[in-house]
Amino acid sequence: MMRGTILFVASTLLMIGCAAAPRIQKYPTAAQLIASKTDILGDAALKQPGGASYEFFEKALPPLRYVDADFRVYPINLSAPAAKAKGRLVSNGSAINARARQPNWNHEDGTPLRVLVGAHRLPFGDDLSRLDGPHCVDGYLPIVGLRYTSVEGEQYGEEAFASVDPALAARGAVIVKFDLPGPDRGRIELRFEDGYEVLKFGDQHVLRDQTGTPLAQLDDNWDFAPARSSFMNKVKHAKTMYALVFTTAPQAPTTRATAGMAPELEAVGQATTFKSQSMIDASFYDRQRETSIRRWNELLAAGTQIQVPEPIVNNAWRALLVAQFGILAGDQMNYSASNQYARQYSNESGDSIRSLLFYGHNDAARKALRPLFFYRRPGIELHDAGFKLEDLADYYFITCDAQTVRDLRNLWQREIDLILSSRASDGLLPKEAYCSDIRTPVRSLNTNANCWRGLRDMGIVLDAIGEKEQAKQLAEICADYKKAILAAMDKAIVRDVDPPFVRIALDGEEPISNPITSTRYGSYWNLVVPCVLWSGIFPIDSEPAEAIVHYIQRNGGLCMGLTRVQSVRGVWTNVQNIDDLYVIRYSNALLKRDEPDRALVTFYGKLAQGFTRETFIDGESTGIEPLDRFGRQIGLPPNSTSNASFLMQLRNLLVQDWDMNDDGRADTLRLCFATPRRWLADGCDVKVDRAPTAFGDVSMKIHSDLKHRRLDADLMLPATQPDRTLIRFRLPDGCRVEFADVEGHPHPVERNEKGDTLDLSGLTGTVHIVARLRK
Repeated sequence: MMRGTILFVASTLLMIGCAAAPRIQKYPTAAQLIASKTDILGDAALKQPGGASYEFFEKALPPLRYVDADFRVYPINLSAPAAKAKGRLVSNGSAINARARQPNWNHEDGTPLRVLVGAHRLPFGDDLSRLDGPHCVDGYLPIVGLRYTSVEGEQYGEEAFASVDPALAARGAVIVKFDLPGPDRGRIELRFEDGYEVLKFGDQHVLRDQTGTPLAQLDDNWDFAPARSSFMNKVKHAKTMYALVFTTAPQAPTTRATAGMAPELEAVGQATTFKSQSMIDASFYDRQRETSIRRWNELLAAGTQIQVPEPIVNNAWRALLVAQFGILAGDQMNYSASNQYARQYSNESGDSIRSLLFYGHNDAARKALRPLFFYRRPGIELHDAGFKLEDLADYYFITCDAQTVRDLRNLWQREIDLILSSRASDGLLPKEAYCSDIRTPVRSLNTNANCWRGLRDMGIVLDAIGEKEQAKQLAEICADYKKAILAAMDKAIVRDVDPPFVRIALDGEEPISNPITSTRYGSYWNLVVPCVLWSGIFPIDSEPAEAIVHYIQRNGGLCMGLTRVQSVRGVWTNVQNIDDLYVIRYSNALLKRDEPDRALVTFYGKLAQGFTRETFIDGESTGIEPLDRFGRQIGLPPNSTSNASFLMQLRNLLVQDWDMNDDGRADTLRLCFATPRRWLADGCDVKVDRAPTAFGDVSMKIHSDLKHRRLDADLMLPATQPDRTLIRFRLPDGCRVEFADVEGHPHPVERNEKGDTLDLSGLTGTVHIVARLRK
C-alpha cells in the first residue's frame, strides 16, 4: 500500500452529532484507490462516527458525467411509462436526440437537434463551470431543468420532458421550454443536424421531412432559416419560448378524420393540416407538464412507499422507479435504452424485474416475464435457463400468482427440460461459455449452482400450486444434483492461497487473479461469483462463502463497497473501473450474514458515487479515475440493473424476508435490521407502506424521540406468520433500548453492537411498540 494511503487511513474524520456531515483531512487519489487491494475508502467509512454516510463518499471523487460519444456528457432518457419510442436529452442541455456516432450506441432515433445560445451561437451548457443542473422537478420527476450563463454573461434556461399523452408518447414527443434573458433579449437557435436538403418547412411553425412527417412544432416566437436547417428566435419575442420535438415517425398516417380529438393529438399524423394558430404555447406546455407530473406520481403511489430522514434517499428510490418504467419498452424490461443494451439479458433483466416486484409493481413485473422467457442467447442457454426459473419462482413467492405460472408453463418447462436433458453422467452440466463476454467453454460452478437453484425453487412453486408429482421429481433430482455440484466445487477450490480461491471453472481453466482486476478472467470472476454466493448451493456462513467474501474484500474486488472490474480498452481512459450493478448479491450476502455496517458502505458508496448527481443515472460501468474536475466516465447509461441494485439494497436495509435454513422457503422476517443509525436520530421518522414480502405486505412507522428517551413503532405485520419475526432499532451511538412494551406488555430485548432487537414471532396484524431509551 502506498504511503499516502496509509496516511489517509490514519487521518481523522470529525463528526458533530449523529446527523452532521463528516470532515476529512485528505481523500486518497484515484491512483491510490486503483492500486490498493483493500477497499481503503470503504474501510475508512466503517471507522467514522455513525459509520458510512453519503457525505463521506460524496467528495471522494468528482461525479459521473462523461460518456464515450460525440455528445460527451451523459444523456438523459426521456420516455413515457413503458413507451417504445424514447427521446434523449444531453444532460448539459446542448442537444435533443443527439447522435453518439459510436457503434455501441446503435439504437438511436429522431432528428438530432442542437441548442445554441448567445451572440456567438455556442452550445447550451458547453462550459460546465457556468451550468446549473440538470435538476429533476421535486427531486425525482423526469422533468429536467437547467440554467446556463452564456459567454456574454446572459442567463438562459431549458426544461424538457417526455409527453405521457398516449398519441404523443407513441412518437417519443419531447416538449421543451426555453427561457431567454428577457423579452426581445438574447439569442437562441435550434439547429437540426441532418441538413436542409432533407427537410421542408411546411405549415406555420411545423418542420417536416420530405415525406411530410412532422419533425418538430414550435410556437410563434421563432423564425425558420432554411439554409441553416434551424429555428431562431424572432427579433420581437417573449421571454419564454416552446418547442415540441418528435423522436419517431407515426406508425400509420392520420387525417383530418380525427377532427374532434384534443389539440395535443393533432400534431401526430403525417397528413394533418395544422391550425394557423400554433398549438405549442404556454397553455399546451403547462397542460402537458401537469399531466406528466400527475401520471408519474400516480404510478409511484400505486406501489410501496418509503420515507426516511435523508431526502436524497427518498428522491433516489422514486427517481429510479421512474427510470425503470422509462427503460421498460412495452412489456419488455431491457437492460438499457437507446444503445446496444436496449435488449434483455436473463440475469440482469431478471434483477430489474425483481426491483419492480419488490416495490409493489406486480403487474409490470408479471408482464415482463413472458418476453424474458422468449429471450435466448447462444452459448449460455443453460446459464440463462437457471436464472429465468429463479425469476419466475421469486415472482410467485411474492405474489402467489399460480395462474401466471400455469400460463407460462410451455416456456418454463422448456427451460427445465433443457437443464435436465443436458446433465452429463457425473450429474453436472456440460461446458458452456464462462460468461457472455468470455466465450471460453468451461464447466461452470455459476451455471450449475443457479440451474440447481432454479430447479429447486420451481419444485417448491409446483408443490404450492398443487402439482405434487412434478414437484417431488424435481426435489429428488435437486438432492442428487446438489451433491454433485458440491463435490466438484470442493475439488476445484484452491486452498494453498489465503483466502482460498473458489473457482468458477470447475476444471481449472481460469487463473488465480490477485489483484482480482489484474486480469480479464479475474474481473469477470468478480462479477459472476456473487451469483454463486447467493445461489444457496452452500450456506451463507459456510467455508466457501467465507472464502468468496474475504477474497473479494482482500484482493482488490471492491472500491467504496462496489464491485471492481477491468473494462475493455479503447472505450475507457483507465480500464480499472467499477461495475456496481453486480454488487446486488454481495450486498444480499452481507445482510443475510448480518453485517449491516459493511452493507451500508455499499449502499452509500452507490448512492454517492454510483449515480449522476441529482438525476440518479448510472451505466453498466463507471470510471474511478476522473477525466477532469467535472467528472468521470459512465458506460452506456441508463441501466435498469444498476437502478435495481440500489432499489433492492434500500428495500433490504428495511425489510428482509430470508430463507435462513436453506430449504428454499423464506422463514424469517427481519425489519430495520441494517438501517443507518442516523435514521433514528432525535425527531426522525422511518416509514414503510405496503412493502411486499414472501409472507405478505408489511407496513411500519417508527418515530424517535431521543430527547424524551422514547421510541414508538407501529407495525402492520402480514397474516402469514414466518417462523421468526424480528425488528431491530439501530440507534445513534450512545443510545440503547433500556426496556420495551409490545401491545402494552413488557417484552425482552436482545442487545449487541449491531442494535437492539425484539423478537415478535407469532404476532400478526397491528402491533404497537414503545421503547424506553437510555444514554
